[in-house]
Amino acid sequence: MASTTQKRGWYPETISNFTSPFNCDFSICELVAFPSTLLGGPTIKLRVHPATVEPFEALAQVMEYHGVSIDSWAAGTTNCRTIGGSSLSSLHAHAIAIDILPDTFTDEFAEDVEAIRCNDEAFPAFKWLGPDFDRMHFEIDRPQSSLAKGIDWTTVVGSSEESLMLPVTPSSNKAVIATMQRRLNRAYGAGLNPDGIWGPNTQEAVELIPGAVSGDQSIGGNEWHNLLEAVIDAKWVDIEARLGDLEDFEAEIRDL
Repeated sequence: MASTTQKRGWYPETISNFTSPFNCDFSICELVAFPSTLLGGPTIKLRVHPATVEPFEALAQVMEYHGVSIDSWAAGTTNCRTIGGSSLSSLHAHAIAIDILPDTFTDEFAEDVEAIRCNDEAFPAFKWLGPDFDRMHFEIDRPQSSLAKGIDWTTVVGSSEESLMLPVTPSSNKAVIATMQRRLNRAYGAGLNPDGIWGPNTQEAVELIPGAVSGDQSIGGNEWHNLLEAVIDAKWVDIEARLGDLEDFEAEIRDL
């Protein structure tokens, strides 16, 4: 098996890709919530490099989709140490990597993590060092300039954008249901708690969507389209109301 340093011939370039790398200075980190059973769950906030917030949010979404969680303090993002067998600081010391216990996920999960892309890019945002080398380790594999383009959420399995045309049911991923609940609030003032739980209030609001069948606990592509149109219409009503207020204000000014 290759040594850690042999495996990481690209390491110095990885660090130099970041305009503000830091070694064990976690004071400027930002927090991202990951699924977790620790501290009572359901999430735990871990520190990440400020430039990597959105990629790690995408990774957290993939974890949610696959039912993977941070279940041990041996997992996590930050660790002030060197790479085994070398004097190089670990990427965990720069808060641009995460360890997830290998017995908590499948190869399919890892493949979905490596499917995450930045906007307008064909290269993975993350690199997995498994299955034979370091199965628990996932790290940022794009320069800061790429990360600044944002994540292409259509490449993130289970995200609302990726799932828009899939049937949504009470057993769907919570993130997708929560997106539906937020859109119901915007379109119809449903007043739902976007908690990702399809309860009776959510079902009642779903039946407001044109094309939705009363009592049918599923939302397909047509209903998603109708819901999105209703959201847009609601936004236009709000915009027109504001424009009307502005016109009234201008009229009052002219009359002074």
